[in-house]
Amino acid sequence: MEKKRICSLTAITLRLAALVLGIWLLCIGLLTLGTALYVFQDVQEQGMELAEQAGKMSQLDDYYDEFQENLPTVKAIPGFLDHEMLEAVQNAHVEAQNPYLWTKQGKSWSIYDNQATDCPVAVAFVDTEGKVLHQSGDFLPFEYVTKDTWLSGEESPLEGYAWLDLGNPTDQRYQLLRNSYDGTGDLYNICALRLTGTFDGSRFEPYAMAVMNDSAYTAAVDRWLEKTSQERILSDPGQYTVPDHTYGQLDSQGCVEWQLLFDHTDQVAPDTELVTIYGTRPTMMMYDEGTQVGYQGTAYPSLLELLLSRVPDSQGPTYDFFSASDRESLWNMVIFSSRSFTDLTDYDPSNPEASIPEPDFTLIAAVQASPLKIAMGFLWKVYLITGLAALAGFLLVRGSVKKHLLRPLEEVNQSMAANWSRLPTLETSPPKWREPWLLSQQYAEMQDRLRISKNEVTRLNTALNYARTAEENRRQMISHLTHQLKTPLAVIHGYAEGLREHIAEEKRDHYVEMILSETERSDKMVLEMLDLSRLEAGKVKLSRDQVSLLALAQYMVEKLEKPIGEKQLRVEFLAQEEGLLTADESRMAQVLENLFTNAVKYTPKGGWIQVEVEKAGRETVFSLKNQSNPLSQEELRQVWDPFFRAKDAQMEEGTGLGLAIVKTIIELHGGRCMVENVQNGVVFGFALPR
Repeated sequence: MEKKRICSLTAITLRLAALVLGIWLLCIGLLTLGTALYVFQDVQEQGMELAEQAGKMSQLDDYYDEFQENLPTVKAIPGFLDHEMLEAVQNAHVEAQNPYLWTKQGKSWSIYDNQATDCPVAVAFVDTEGKVLHQSGDFLPFEYVTKDTWLSGEESPLEGYAWLDLGNPTDQRYQLLRNSYDGTGDLYNICALRLTGTFDGSRFEPYAMAVMNDSAYTAAVDRWLEKTSQERILSDPGQYTVPDHTYGQLDSQGCVEWQLLFDHTDQVAPDTELVTIYGTRPTMMMYDEGTQVGYQGTAYPSLLELLLSRVPDSQGPTYDFFSASDRESLWNMVIFSSRSFTDLTDYDPSNPEASIPEPDFTLIAAVQASPLKIAMGFLWKVYLITGLAALAGFLLVRGSVKKHLLRPLEEVNQSMAANWSRLPTLETSPPKWREPWLLSQQYAEMQDRLRISKNEVTRLNTALNYARTAEENRRQMISHLTHQLKTPLAVIHGYAEGLREHIAEEKRDHYVEMILSETERSDKMVLEMLDLSRLEAGKVKLSRDQVSLLALAQYMVEKLEKPIGEKQLRVEFLAQEEGLLTADESRMAQVLENLFTNAVKYTPKGGWIQVEVEKAGRETVFSLKNQSNPLSQEELRQVWDPFFRAKDAQMEEGTGLGLAIVKTIIELHGGRCMVENVQNGVVFGFALPR
């Protein structure tokens, strides 16, 4: 079995697609790898400095400066250290920046989509014993004053810091705060908090909580202005301000309508002492622990769990264990960092006997990133644009190869399969590429040579067929002529013998009459044979006369009036079209005479004959229909042959050459003959160009 061969276009398409895809993947891979390496270095640098930067995002860095002398004072503020730790946790972040290709006139341009991508971070404060003081989570820190200070109406001084633990997502007490935060990272629409509860260190556990938002503050200002009979002051065009006041002053005047979130004071144990505080400048952090993190072959539920799992392994109070060298790969990197905070107020570095104090606590931090994922996020538009460009280039090259190479080859192949036919497309639009153009030129030259050879072969075959046909016709003609002359010659010979032997002298005149009749018949047959031979040989010169077929048909009916009357035939003219055309009038008369004679001969006594002359496009059609038995298919094919007679026809007078002469004369005039069976008869006719 012959092996099935792949289509050239399919083979080229597959190979071209593999080439384009390979080049595209190689370029995209190199670009992605380069971007991932840049992201890796960027995240590495930020991760190594994460603990340091987190400390600087709060006041811890300033107050633990060795030259700072007021640390004991600020430490005395309730909740100060806790507030600053939470501030550091809240502001710790790492952003993977995309590379900038160049900077011009203060503007940077980059092919990358995103400007930066936030990386998951985890932060915790740990004391020297490994106890976690604060860690990344959900909390709300704020400044507060006591109730007496708040209601004094004076500018409220800072009395301490507190924070709410929002780590329990099912705790409905803080749902309004979660809704206000809503991922924005701020609570700017909340101006103040009124909380009643208890302290656990600096963490406040509220049993009742109310808030004052922006709309409540605006309404309180309006009420305060109304009570104090003061007006808004026009400071700038179209902008009004109000006289100075404090939240506490508004509240002490009864102008604030607090929005109560919850009140569970009735559930407090009898021996619990409740305090009421007022918080301002509240901020909020909602921490997303993220997905599972893998590190050194171990999967951890979150980055924070990974960070806290390393606390017991620390070596000493400074947590030197946390270093930026702990990272894995471009697909997953985890970087740790640490920074200790030590009170050096009482430390004298000039005293050689003085020992460095132990740190108060240590900030440990971790950042996790996938540089490859981040790079792909930066490059997704590049993937799309270059992919579409590669696809467009692939389709363009494929279409060009198909149009300029494969289509010419296919057309040449099809033309060769179609016996070296013409190249219609390549002749009107020659190939632009050299090789297909040379192939089309060679094909055209070969086609011309084959056409010449084919024409010569056709001419020789035509001449051979003509010679064979002529020889066959000659033989058939001689055979038919011999057969046709045999009977009259036999009759003449028989009657001549009778006259010579003086047989039946009383019939002498009859014998002579029969001899003359048969002689005339033979003479007529020979003359018609000569006429047909001259017509077929093209030796007859046709005249150009203006002929009316209708007039000739009417003349023939009058000429054959006697035989028509003897057989009592009905002749009808169905159309009165004149049928004017340019032809040899004598020959057309001969045609009509033969057709009418044939119709009268084969129409039964009392039958009918119908004549019709009509125009059909650029032809004039003459039809002669007569009543008779239908002809067989073989008879319809042979009826125009010389000496042909229907098998069931009676032997009438005639030579059998009339219809053959009709066909030859019509074809010499550029026409065609027709014969077909119709209902109750046969129609003979011809069509000539007008």
